[in-house]
Amino acid sequence: MQSITIKNTKEKGICGKGDFNLHIASETYLFTLLRYIEQNPLKAGIVKKLSDYEYISFRHFISDNPPPCLVNSFVYDRFETKKEIAEFLNEVVDVEEEERALKEIRSDKGKEAEQTKASKPLREYFNDMQSKAQRDEQIFLSFKDGWSQGKIAKEIGISQPGVFKIVKKYR
Repeated sequence: MQSITIKNTKEKGICGKGDFNLHIASETYLFTLLRYIEQNPLKAGIVKKLSDYEYISFRHFISDNPPPCLVNSFVYDRFETKKEIAEFLNEVVDVEEEERALKEIRSDKGKEAEQTKASKPLREYFNDMQSKAQRDEQIFLSFKDGWSQGKIAKEIGISQPGVFKIVKKYR
């Protein structure tokens, strides 16, 4: 998908300790990583709400005047409103979702990630759909059956945040 290089800024903190590369191999991993990073202040008990912490992108994503470095962000491409962005970033990244994303990254180099606990092939959920409502129901069922949001999105040709919204609606 893309690589990100973080340069040494000569400032204290993790980014100031040297350059490193991070390869983002899938949209699933990208969005899981984004939420994981944004939620660190909550997990550490530093703040009670993401909007209370000034050193993450959350406040900028939902502001009326984001900084130039975020204006063309992939986040704005995937969500239509600030409310959708806030809901997505506030949705807790559970251990199972993290494990699925990491497993997908480790096994997805040009081949299909292994089916974990799903009872049938992903394509079968989406055969003979007649309406958007049926599609949405099948998205939720396939997710519930063990398929990752990223794999579902790839299979039916919509974004992972789009799948996220549908799964959230059915929970």
